[in-house]
Amino acid sequence: MGNRNASPSAFGWDFQANSAIFLMLETIQDAKRIRVEGVDEDIEITLQDKTKVYAQAKAVVKPDDYSHVIEKLTKALGTLSLDAKNGDGRLFTFMKNSPNPFNNQKTMSYFTGRTHLGFDELPDFAQKKIKEIIQKNKYTDLDVHQLDIRVIPFYGDDLKNRYKEIKAIINEFLDSVNIDLPGINADIMQIWQRDLFQNATQIDTTIDISKEKLIWPLIVLVVDRKATSEYTKDFDDDEIEYVQQKYKLIINQNTLSYNMISRVITDYERLKGAPKKFVEDHWIDYMDIIDSVEDDEKNKRIVDKDYSLPCFDAEKIYPQYKARYEFMKFVKFTLKEGFFKKTVEFSGETNIVYSKKNSTGKTTLLRAIYYALGYPVPSTKGIQFNQMEFWLKVVNDDKEYNLYRHGPYLSINEDGEQRDYSLPTDFYEIMWTLTGCKNAEVLDNLLGASYLDQEKGWTLLNRGKVIGNISFNIEALVRGLAGKDCSDEIQHLESVKSLLKKYEYMLSFGKYQEEIYDIGEDVGYDTPEETRDLRIATLKVEREPILVELKQIKDILRKNIMFVNYISAFKLAVRSSTGEEIPVTKETLVGFIDNRGFLIARREMLTADLSNVNRKIDLLEKQKNKGNQLFKVQTVIEAFNSAIKKINVDAVATRKIIDQLKKNFRIYKSIFDL
Repeated sequence: MGNRNASPSAFGWDFQANSAIFLMLETIQDAKRIRVEGVDEDIEITLQDKTKVYAQAKAVVKPDDYSHVIEKLTKALGTLSLDAKNGDGRLFTFMKNSPNPFNNQKTMSYFTGRTHLGFDELPDFAQKKIKEIIQKNKYTDLDVHQLDIRVIPFYGDDLKNRYKEIKAIINEFLDSVNIDLPGINADIMQIWQRDLFQNATQIDTTIDISKEKLIWPLIVLVVDRKATSEYTKDFDDDEIEYVQQKYKLIINQNTLSYNMISRVITDYERLKGAPKKFVEDHWIDYMDIIDSVEDDEKNKRIVDKDYSLPCFDAEKIYPQYKARYEFMKFVKFTLKEGFFKKTVEFSGETNIVYSKKNSTGKTTLLRAIYYALGYPVPSTKGIQFNQMEFWLKVVNDDKEYNLYRHGPYLSINEDGEQRDYSLPTDFYEIMWTLTGCKNAEVLDNLLGASYLDQEKGWTLLNRGKVIGNISFNIEALVRGLAGKDCSDEIQHLESVKSLLKKYEYMLSFGKYQEEIYDIGEDVGYDTPEETRDLRIATLKVEREPILVELKQIKDILRKNIMFVNYISAFKLAVRSSTGEEIPVTKETLVGFIDNRGFLIARREMLTADLSNVNRKIDLLEKQKNKGNQLFKVQTVIEAFNSAIKKINVDAVATRKIIDQLKKNFRIYKSIFDL
């Protein structure tokens, strides 16, 4: 029975993204844009003269498995021949990780290590094989003299080994541009791998990545490393850490802005001088960039004098937010489940959704809209939101946003630029994009301020649940809108409350201690049966690895389902040698169903083992508790009493501390309320 695990497919996509890095760097001088999983090919590089490099990137999981290499070669030549019909191809390349791409022992010596051979450089057998495939399948549009073969060693679970050649070509590129900074090769490799892999997942195949966008993170990494050493001359470590932590978001956002960073660097190089002096004299020149960043009075005082950074006007923030909150409008909403599809278009004015009957979908519609926005809103009875697809168009601040959500995946298209997110990880980033607000306390309470669930009513204003596990805190919302940072005060209040509770417990212990002495109870007690307890402890140790493995298998099963659902959402298809298009589903993914069956079987075995161990533990626990229950209860009470008698609790001193804590709490609470 074949292996149906999705891992080989994931390995293939990993090879594809890394092959894109490889090909991009080899063509970097002439390259203009790159697309992974393009309209026609696995990798498409558009050159400066608008011609293209078309690449097929196919991997084998086991490097010594040559059984399908000719089949892969045939399919690759077929798609490359179709590409040739476009008339814009400069180069057609077939990229493999197999050291034997022609399944011939005599030609293997040509493909040891990293290899790049044009058609005329290939051994005679390989040339004949390619011509034979082209002639047999009538791939006549493909000019063999525009064809080359590339082999990249890429295999194994050890990522250091798998990415060894990728890192090597990155190192060669860095050497060619005179960049020699420790660790920068690994950092830029991770960024390129992420960006190119994400590019492959974008449904709109017209979305590609420019050379500037790929190279820019490298510039940022270089500048960041060089600038850090300069700033240490003027600032203490604590000061640098504070600024980096406080302004990390805006720093990260603007370092990705080519215009902003080049503007600052150009000005700094022109004016020269120490970084601190440059900031002191010229920070106001960049207020147009950071004008929208909120800050509080505390930070104004700190950064104004201590760090010579711009001080922001917190009073400007609320009106900016207010404008965006008031004018977000739903334009169009579509939901789909299987063959059922429903679209609702909203007017530019007030919209009323009503029905004379119950259970017609009013609540479902409202919940679904907020679910489409990214909120973890629970489904109504009989409906599973996580299995449905949602499209939502909203207009905010004269900008149009088109959202698509399917399970944990959510994308936002703004002016033709699509950004992909994963929920719940990217929830705040999604809200930042849609609202322009970066205050967590505002974002946490936006739903409670705009949505009213029929099952909750106005009780949410009493710090109740909005819906599901989403809470509403009106004080936090007001603080956020006012730009007030009360984190220190909140922390202090919680600390006082915690101490107060502990001292009150201590006082109650003191009272109980007095009662023990008054009664004059004997607090001697017997120890538990050590043999039985040791056996229970041993069984619990045996149980732990079962629980760990069971959790791992459950996670794998869950992730595999998420993975296949994610892939299915793209509605991908592959073309067979006969020209038939086969949709990529869990049924067609090689090994998926069989592997899932194996995992389920293993899960059942582990569940049975776990049940057996738990049964033994329960039996021993019942034996332990069987018989003289009263004696056992008394033993526990006596043990507790014995421990209490050993504690020296000064009731008078404890009461004074409690009174002082209550007084402090009232003072801090009044200040906090103000």
